[in-house]
Amino acid sequence: MLALRALALLGLTRAALVLVPFSRIRRVLAAEGVHTMRGSDWPALVSRAVSRAARSVPGTTCLVQAIVATHLLRRGGHEANLVVGVARGEPSGAPLLAHAWVECGAYVVTGNAERERYAELVRLDAGA
Repeated sequence: MLALRALALLGLTRAALVLVPFSRIRRVLAAEGVHTMRGSDWPALVSRAVSRAARSVPGTTCLVQAIVATHLLRRGGHEANLVVGVARGEPSGAPLLAHAWVECGAYVVTGNAERERYAELVRLDAGA
């Protein structure tokens, strides 16, 4: 069920990023709602579900995955921090590269690959 929910949320989030200002998406992430406290394995389950579902939704970026994981974690009663980092491209003068990931405590739920390359630019804390 979690993988199917992640799949649906990835598609909706991808469309929302094109159609809706990010400030509105941020308000949705921060909104209080009914939360069901999940066990300590919930972050790992969310990580796997989002990763698997992302393979089925073409064009799913790290930001889309991070937004969905943040939503699922917070709805599961876990604190989640969505982080956006930037890095300069390899050749001097190349454009900036960006990457998003989600942290739940010390566990990196999404976007762990190569995140050390990126300097933190924005952090949307658990209560953002």
